[in-house]
Amino acid sequence: MIGGPPIPVTVSQWYLNMELPFEAGVQTSASHCRSLRFLKSRDPMNPKSTRTFARLAILMAALSTLTSMTMAQTTQPAASDVPVKRVALFSSGVGYFEHAGSVAGDVETVLHFKTEQINDVLKSLVLQDMGGGQISSVSYPSQDPLGKLLKGFAVDLSGNPTVADLLGQLRGAEVKVIASGGNVLDGKILGVESRKTAVGEVVLEQAVLTIVTGRGIESVQLDFAQSIQLADAKLQDELTKALLAVAGARDSDKKNVTLHFKGNGNRQVKVGYVVETPVWKTSYRLVIDEKSSNLQGWAIVENQTDMDWKDIDLSLVSGRPLSFTMDLYEPMYLPRPEAHLELFEGLKPQTYGEAREEVEMAKSIAPAAAPMQEMARRRALSVQSAAGGRADGNDAYLIPDSDAVRSQATAGQIGELFEYSLSGITLERQSSAMVPIVTDPIEVNRVSIYNQAVLARHPLSGAKIKNTTGKHLLQGPITVFQGGGYAGDAQINNVPPGQERLISYGIDLQTLIDADKTEQRDEIQSIKLVKGVLEVTNKSVSTHTFQMQNKSDKAKTLIIEQPKMGGWDLVEDVKPSEKTDALYRFERKLEAGKSDELKVSQQRINLQRVGLVDSNVDQLLWYVKYGKTSDAVKAALQKAIDLRQQQVDLERQIADANAQMQAISQEQNRMRENMKTVDKNTPYYARLMKKLDEQETSIEGFQTKVSDLTAARDAKRGELEAYLKDLNVG
Repeated sequence: MIGGPPIPVTVSQWYLNMELPFEAGVQTSASHCRSLRFLKSRDPMNPKSTRTFARLAILMAALSTLTSMTMAQTTQPAASDVPVKRVALFSSGVGYFEHAGSVAGDVETVLHFKTEQINDVLKSLVLQDMGGGQISSVSYPSQDPLGKLLKGFAVDLSGNPTVADLLGQLRGAEVKVIASGGNVLDGKILGVESRKTAVGEVVLEQAVLTIVTGRGIESVQLDFAQSIQLADAKLQDELTKALLAVAGARDSDKKNVTLHFKGNGNRQVKVGYVVETPVWKTSYRLVIDEKSSNLQGWAIVENQTDMDWKDIDLSLVSGRPLSFTMDLYEPMYLPRPEAHLELFEGLKPQTYGEAREEVEMAKSIAPAAAPMQEMARRRALSVQSAAGGRADGNDAYLIPDSDAVRSQATAGQIGELFEYSLSGITLERQSSAMVPIVTDPIEVNRVSIYNQAVLARHPLSGAKIKNTTGKHLLQGPITVFQGGGYAGDAQINNVPPGQERLISYGIDLQTLIDADKTEQRDEIQSIKLVKGVLEVTNKSVSTHTFQMQNKSDKAKTLIIEQPKMGGWDLVEDVKPSEKTDALYRFERKLEAGKSDELKVSQQRINLQRVGLVDSNVDQLLWYVKYGKTSDAVKAALQKAIDLRQQQVDLERQIADANAQMQAISQEQNRMRENMKTVDKNTPYYARLMKKLDEQETSIEGFQTKVSDLTAARDAKRGELEAYLKDLNVG
């Protein structure tokens, strides 16, 4: 220890008196002062509090250093605001944002994004300096994991080290320590050790800093050090940067992207990028009138960015451009194998001739950079032109300019997309708005729509809408007004100009429909004989009957939807008014107070093939008797049936003979079991032997019969096959 008995000095006093290499004129912020007053209020004798105070004080010192550095950096480029001027929102959930403004000289522009938007910005950011300047760089905070980032500094703050641990990392560093009583130690850190000191009955563990000075090795308790100065400015700077990294990690939700423009004089710059945005939505109001109907369409737009939209050009695009996310922000590290040096015997120096092939290859490859750049430029222009923008360098917009109209929006086709363009839109950040995009007359015919799967007894009140607005109607809800009041709600899918859609918005209680009657009939249409195969064509017809009744005093147009049956075709005696992928629509005029009936039939044609050689005779006889076929087919089929019947009769005789042999064999087994229990010299044994002999003779006779019958059956089968081989009738 130095300087005699230590004078107790609180840790808070130590940090209040700490001398750090700050520049003159730096003032501590009010928040820092409040934190220091908080430090003064804590118990200085608590070791845990000591470590906590130390870490807090170091952080405040670093923040003060940052303030000093910021105030001192008067040579930094000026900051310039480049506000957002154009926004294009797509129904696929992305938005294109374009900033435009004037800058002078070397300037920086800072854009604010949410952390999850950085990947999209890195993927799509486009910059233009149209006054002869250039974009020097785009900088943004690192997303390296904090632990890995901290390990990259000379002072490692990962693991939340104490002051003793921190000084232990600085072994060998030059420091100046002012201890209690004004004693000063100048030297290099040798180390930090923990010593136990007894204070009465309490044993305290204290951290002791050991320094190599000009006088030798000296020690001082950290609790009684009033000031610790780092003589190495670079080391102090590393500590400050590490603390700033710790502080910056707390604000992980927002990131700043800084754009650096270099040039001379005033000039225009543009910044464009694509990020994820809420899907813009539409809602409609349909006013149905006997003479004319009108459609109002409103777009619901949300500004979920951190920027106010002031007097911007807004484009609402319906379509599904492909868009994906990719992690470009998170640093990636690949594991690398460890390589070992190989030792070789010394070699004689080698000389090499000119590699002309490689030179020629380099010459052929080098000019390819320009075409690749040109290809990239053309691709960018093709995207701009596909979006309706101009393809020159002075006005490379994604969305074309247009004048406002009564609905505040002009509509236009962009390839496969459709857009609404609005001008002079102002919308504060984190707010939403509704803007009118459609206010046009529209062709509407009132109808009642029936689908048994939706409602069994009543149709729905609805309308057939034809899009005569000339604009693409995006999917959305429709509030229907009729007869001066609210009539109901409907929903509509995308409707291009000129197309028709049905909507329903209520239940038509004045129309009754009974659709429970369904019948099906099957009939044979034709029979053919083709090379031993009987081809039978069957037709199945399913008929659904709709019985309709109009109880109102007005005529109605009724649309009946009948689902399509898979594999069935519509019987064209009743023509549908419309067809979809899943159903037919039949339109009927239903007079006031009248009833009507509609029968819808669907049919299916089946082709059945039957092999005659092994077919069932009864089934073939049914086809002869009831099938719709010619006399020639019936005669040929009858002859085939006769040959098949003879074959079947022989097969039955073979089966009978085999059954009799089986019965005899079972009887023989019974007698042999009895003979095992009877004396061979008895008359009963002799009788059994005689009967076995007779049965063996019978079995031999049946075996001969089965053999003959099998030969006859095979002959008949051959005769049938020969007959059918080249037979084609029908």
